[in-house]
Amino acid sequence: MPPPFLLRLAFWIGVAGLVASLGVHLAAVLGAPVPGVAMALHVGVFAAFLPVVFGMKDWVERRGDDLSDFRSQWGIQKALFGLVPGWQKVALGVLFAYATVNFLIGFAGAMNDSSAGVDMRMFSGHWMVFYAVSAVFARVLLGLRQAEASAGARTTGPAR
Repeated sequence: MPPPFLLRLAFWIGVAGLVASLGVHLAAVLGAPVPGVAMALHVGVFAAFLPVVFGMKDWVERRGDDLSDFRSQWGIQKALFGLVPGWQKVALGVLFAYATVNFLIGFAGAMNDSSAGVDMRMFSGHWMVFYAVSAVFARVLLGLRQAEASAGARTTGPAR
């Protein structure tokens, strides 16, 4: 699993990226100018997401699950998503649904209007989902790491 500082960094990049992408999204929806530097949020997604992906992969390998079987992959996703607090599941679901509808509306609008606002609206909707998922699962992985560390401390205990 990635070191805890990388997971903490991924969490905070996820939170900051979510807030920044929400700001870009609101500006795009309201028709306000969006600075070109906002496209840097494309890069930030990788900084937030990669430690989480590697952490999940390590967690799966330590569980001994088989990643080559689709049913096993579905079970792994359910197991990991089961560790997410209920309100965060709802928030992620709503955000995902919004991003999907936003993309479809933006895509239909892009067919008629090729303004940068429509592009930014479509990008920022997806950025919000990726940053939110990164923050949520970085926190879950940090919790798993803490639980494993405390369980290891209890089982090994002091030498007698």
